[in-house]
Amino acid sequence: MGFSDKMRDSLGAEGARIEVDVPSEPTPAGGRCRAVVGVVGGNKDSHVDGFAARLVQAARTWTDASGQPVSEQAAMAADDRSSLQPSWTRTTVHEWTVRVDRPVPAGERVDVDLAFDVPEGAAASGPALNYTLLVQADIKGQIDPTGTAKVPVR
Repeated sequence: MGFSDKMRDSLGAEGARIEVDVPSEPTPAGGRCRAVVGVVGGNKDSHVDGFAARLVQAARTWTDASGQPVSEQAAMAADDRSSLQPSWTRTTVHEWTVRVDRPVPAGERVDVDLAFDVPEGAAASGPALNYTLLVQADIKGQIDPTGTAKVPVR
């Protein structure tokens, strides 16, 4: 094994990756969402100890040329938005850990069911507001792989 191979191996390169699947139909605020987290094995057998999961809300905000905030309604009603600057504010609305303790054979996919509650009172998804499920796997000997999926909320 050459130096490059040893370096990639020590960093966990070519290891497992994470795929997150969420139903396309919106989950109501206060409802339960079920996701499937697929751990796809890399070039070696690995073992997933657990997941760290976060539901993150991203909301669009606007500012005018002088840096003053502009409401979403006013920005959308403007005939010319060229002087407005959009940005996104991200907030973690729910965070939890899940114990998995499962082997993942090289090159195979292991699916783990994940269920979580969308917080009561969560605003509905739309062009200016969305939710993302971020899942990070704890796999020894590997830089923790992460997968994401949009979570529609109604």
